[in-house]
Amino acid sequence: MLQKVAAMKHLQGHILLVEDDDLTSELLEKYLHSHNLSVTVLPDGEQLVSTMQHQKVDAVILDIVLPGKSGLEWLEWLQIHYPQIPVLLCSRHVTAEDRVIGLSKGAVDYIVKPFHPKEVLLRLHNVLAKPTVTLPRVGIFQLDAQRAILIPYNGSSEHQNTNLTLHEVLLLQLFFAHVGDLVTRDQIAECLHGSGHDPTKRSLDMLINRLRKKLGDSGEASRYLHTVWGKGYRFTP
Repeated sequence: MLQKVAAMKHLQGHILLVEDDDLTSELLEKYLHSHNLSVTVLPDGEQLVSTMQHQKVDAVILDIVLPGKSGLEWLEWLQIHYPQIPVLLCSRHVTAEDRVIGLSKGAVDYIVKPFHPKEVLLRLHNVLAKPTVTLPRVGIFQLDAQRAILIPYNGSSEHQNTNLTLHEVLLLQLFFAHVGDLVTRDQIAECLHGSGHDPTKRSLDMLINRLRKKLGDSGEASRYLHTVWGKGYRFTP
């Protein structure tokens, strides 16, 4: 316990607090500031989009009951655009079913009001002390292999999530494991064969072209997937 208390003294990060109760947000902001955490307070979710685009956020504390869209709706938006950022939900009346719903939508923890600020600090410590999972990036996209999608890196509504097939995910994972190196057709065939697919030259060309199109890389001069004629491909994200 003493080690955890000592570690909290060195806790750093930027917390986004979305809370419409002034007393709660003022108390929590002051306490977290006193423990070296920077805090941005939003009274509702309407400013969430621009804040996430222009500030580096390490964790979000999100009240469920907000003016306009609910916290659960904003949680879904965060999971689509910023799945790597942990979200802690808070609410005054919480049932076991509420917890299940929140956690199933991607929240990492649930805080029940009224709470002591130290409880929130401890929960933030547990979240921020974990290694951050960084999704691999190519162009304006990040690859979320687990969900088989490409996510717009800046969360912009101008670009939507792009669904990937199993073969496209496997191919991108292979390229990310060999950035800048020559990946031969034989390596690709071996990678895809493990998924029950043994590609012909034509089917592999079609797969590469489809992937290029999804990456916005289908122009005359490829930016990411470069063909090495007669040998394979070189990936430079």
